[in-house]
Amino acid sequence: MVKFVEKDFNLPKIKIDTKLFNLRTIRNYSIYGLRQESRPPILITACQSILDTHKNKIQTIIDFFNTNGIRIIIQSDDDKNENEISIGLRKDIRKQVFLASAAIQTIVYCLENKIKLSKKNKIPGIPRFN
Repeated sequence: MVKFVEKDFNLPKIKIDTKLFNLRTIRNYSIYGLRQESRPPILITACQSILDTHKNKIQTIIDFFNTNGIRIIIQSDDDKNENEISIGLRKDIRKQVFLASAAIQTIVYCLENKIKLSKKNKIPGIPRFN
């Protein structure tokens, strides 16, 4: 299940654009907005056991986004449920609904074994987010 915090800026539009709100997933995903500009453009948090289980996929996601100029940070949060992954998006990414939607789809589909990413895939026209 993929849940969106709909009170955050542009997340209702992003929810519709991703078409993930009724996707059946192995893990639960929570998509929310990061408020501080000092935060990374994309922040993924999960308990350490999930991070360990998906170590290779997570590294591929980091490499893919770095190749495309988007900084992504992974944090362990052992207060999280064993089955929950949170994805936070900074406001400057949420301003670009299509880009934010594509980023969420990429992360979720990769972690759910629906797509195979390569860090070599460079997508033209993506602005840099640091």
